[in-house]
Amino acid sequence: MLKLSYRIGQTAMPTLSKKIPLCAVVIALTAVFAITIHVASAQTVPSFGFTTEPIPLYAGDTAIVTVESNNFAVGSTSFTWYVNDVVIPSASGMGKNSIKIETVKGKSEIFIVRVLVDPGAGFEPTERQYIVAPTYVPIPAEIYNTQSQIRVSFKINAYPRDPSPGQTVKLSLETFSFDPNFAKIQWYVNDELIASGVGERSAETAVGSIGETYSIRADVTLPDGTINSETILLQVSNLSFYWWVDSIAPPWYKGKALPAPKSKISILALPEFPGTSPQNLSYRWKHLDSTLSKQSGFGKSLLAFTPQFEGVEETLSLTVKNFAGTISKEKRINVGADRPPTIHFYRLKPLEGIDYARTITSLELPAGETLDVAAELFHLPQQFRDSLRYAWALNGEGVPSKDPAAPGLLTIRSEEGAILPQFIYLVISNKTGLTSQMSNSFGLIYR
Repeated sequence: MLKLSYRIGQTAMPTLSKKIPLCAVVIALTAVFAITIHVASAQTVPSFGFTTEPIPLYAGDTAIVTVESNNFAVGSTSFTWYVNDVVIPSASGMGKNSIKIETVKGKSEIFIVRVLVDPGAGFEPTERQYIVAPTYVPIPAEIYNTQSQIRVSFKINAYPRDPSPGQTVKLSLETFSFDPNFAKIQWYVNDELIASGVGERSAETAVGSIGETYSIRADVTLPDGTINSETILLQVSNLSFYWWVDSIAPPWYKGKALPAPKSKISILALPEFPGTSPQNLSYRWKHLDSTLSKQSGFGKSLLAFTPQFEGVEETLSLTVKNFAGTISKEKRINVGADRPPTIHFYRLKPLEGIDYARTITSLELPAGETLDVAAELFHLPQQFRDSLRYAWALNGEGVPSKDPAAPGLLTIRSEEGAILPQFIYLVISNKTGLTSQMSNSFGLIYR
């Protein structure tokens, strides 16, 4: 029989009661150390419970929920608190192991409290939830009022819910408790009456500038005199886009380079949410209704996109929300690589330079005059710029450019006397991925 004991420092080393092969001892020790290393590398799960004060808890009390630690130090632990799935930043942070919840007197409520506990190194962050349900005992008068409110309960709908500056908001009343055609309905915007009447179940109002807030209230009176009121808040915000592409355009060109096949389009979202930095907003980008997960998230306001289909517009959409989810804006933009790269010809004059005011499509010159022509590229993706091949032709025969270092320049010299019309043709190709050649031409007549 093999008897093992081991001592390393305070740990015994193996001793043998019988002679056994050395390899068996090595295998046994290896197994022991492997188990020891595996246990040492595992993270500890935080152990904790919850307490609530006061007990009993009645509607109208301030509830205090506290995390009670069993195996970690509260002062060096990060706590992130949620109430009904809404994060509470003011109650979250290092060492903040309790949260206060204000309950409403005379109201039956249930609060789902959730906390993420992260003690730091050596511990696995753990999330648990706890239910807080204040005791509510209605008195007879409250019971009667509650029944009345149920009979006249309704909801206000607003479209759009988060309006942009100058938009008109359409308001409507939704209910399943009573027939609104027989109820008196009064609509107020910031306490100013805008519509009133029996069966007046809709209204509309225009909003102003970014940051303005509007209180929308509807008062409903049933034929038996039962009254109820609901209020919603509207805040004016905005969302716009600025886009650009990596295509080539001449430095003097005042327009914007347009998307060509295989060009990259950069789209920058410009949200204007009052009191909130664009970096603190959540961005969800979609292409053809599929979420672009890697390019979505907090602060991701810039999207780099290469159209997948040539000559077809593709729809991109963006939803932007603030941290609390109280403001949400959605906008769509259509992009398409439907503008192929093009060549334009311009005359180069010795004393004046290139005449960019006039594109050459045909030209008349006196016989014997020398013509310098410059070819400019528009809307060519940057990735193809460094390996272009220029092939000039005059009446079907290849001619060299004016300067090998400037292949976009061509010089044409004519002789005195009668000269037949000439046809100048340029083909530009690329060996690294252009889907087609670029070409253009113009006619030249001598007089």
